Parts: sequence; structure tokens; C-alpha cells
Amino acid sequence: MTHTLRMTLFAGIVLTMVACGAAESINSTTNRDLAEPARSESLIPAQPDPDPPVVTRPQPPMPKKKAQRASRLMFSTAVAAASGEPLNPQESFGGRPKKIVASFDVTGFEEGATIRVLWYRNDELIDEHDLECTGERRYTDALQSKRGLADGEYSAEVEIDGTSMLTRTFTVGRAPRGTVVVERAALGTALGKNRMPKRAKKVFGPGTKVMRCGVRFSGLAEDGVVLFQWFSLVDGAEEQLHSFDTPVKAGKSATAAASWRPGRKLTRGPYRVTISLNGTRMAELPFTVK
Repeated sequence: MTHTLRMTLFAGIVLTMVACGAAESINSTTNRDLAEPARSESLIPAQPDPDPPVVTRPQPPMPKKKAQRASRLMFSTAVAAASGEPLNPQESFGGRPKKIVASFDVTGFEEGATIRVLWYRNDELIDEHDLECTGERRYTDALQSKRGLADGEYSAEVEIDGTSMLTRTFTVGRAPRGTVVVERAALGTALGKNRMPKRAKKVFGPGTKVMRCGVRFSGLAEDGVVLFQWFSLVDGAEEQLHSFDTPVKAGKSATAAASWRPGRKLTRGPYRVTISLNGTRMAELPFTVK
């Protein structure tokens, strides 16, 4: 009996120890679980998103620079005060004119550029003047002589910032033999029996039905072809509106004429007619629609 009692007590002690060990193990596990949470993917630091693709927006095209040039060099004895356009431009001047005015357009140059006009007689430099560029517009310069300009062949050269841009010639006095001269060129709305406008005009209305141009040459030794061309210069852009060519007979005085019927209302602004003989430009007639 004593032996049985001892065995029973020993078994109880063992069970108690086992139970305490299990409880301690459970408590230990629970404490670790509370102190060190179970690792999971949710606890891994989030990786930053890759950089978004760079969107390149197309840049607007750079504005085109206007070509740097001088153009429409013409000669006359007077110009319109507001526009600088020549009044009755010519390439031959009779007698001994005291003043010849050169007028020309300048485009593409910035303000401050230096414009130089050089005047020659029979290829010899006789005068030169500097003008300050103040933007795109028409410029004028004059060759003057109190006693009147001597007979001969003259030319004007336009330089801008040291670069020669344009040269054109004209004559004073009796033209050399064989030289074709424009005696007169004019615009109007009706022609006379001499095929020249009855009344010369430089201003026309938008509703003009017909425009006529006449030209008279002297010294034309051979038959030729005269080309008349109408251009619009509205908004600074040159646009050809009409052209007409006609034969002309040789003679001491030869006349040609052309007509243009717009067929629509004309836009207000500047225009011009050019007159060429056998491919050589002989005269330009500026006019205005207003």
C-alpha cells in the first residue's frame, strides 16, 4: 500500500510538472507572438513606383525670318509724302533736272542697321549718303545739283551694313543712240486715240470695273513684245492678279496699251503695274485702292 501511494504521488508530481511546462510553453509562445508579430508580406516596405514616362510636347515651330533684302528701287523727281512711293517713276529724264529721288523697300533688317546709297555717273562715284534703318518700310534718298544734273548714265547702289543689295541705272539728257526710253507710262479708266489714258490716275475705288495702262517708248529700233502685269501688295505680300502681253512696232515713238477687268471688288491697299519690253522691266506704276 505504501508502495502504491508512492507511485500515485510520483505520477501526480509528473503530471503537474508536465502541465506547468505546457502552460509555460503556451505562455512563452503567446508572449513571443505579442512581442514579435508574425512576419508577412504586408510588412515589407513598399517599393516606390517607377518614374512615369516623360511626355515631350512638340514645340511650336520657330517663326521664319524674313529674307533680308532691298527691292523696288525706282527713280522720280518727287515722291508721295506719306508712303515714299515715286510720282511718275522714270528711267530717263530730259533736260537738266536738279533733283532725282531714289526710293526703295527694305525688309528683314532690324532697327539700327546702316543703309548707304551710293550715286554714280558713268561708273564714277559722285555722292553717297547714310540712312538709319528704322524698320521695314520704304526709304528715299536724293541726288541734287543746283545747276542741274549733267547728261549721262547714272546709277544708284543700295548697301545695308556694308553689303550691296541692289543697283539700278537711269539716264539724264539725250539717251545714247540705240537706247529705248519710256517717254510716258500711266494708268486710267479710259484710253484716248493715242492709246494713252485720257486722264492719268493713281487712286482707284474698290468697285473699279476696268483699269487701263498705256506706255509710249522712243528709240525702239526693232519690233518687240510688251508685258503688262498687275500686282497686289496688300498685307505686304506680292500677288500677281493679271498679265497681258502685246506686240509693239518699231519706231521713233511706239505705244502699247492693256486693260484689266477685276471682276470683283478690290481690297483696299497698295498695288502696282510693271511694264516690261522683251523681258526687260522698263517701268513700274504704283497705285492705291481706297
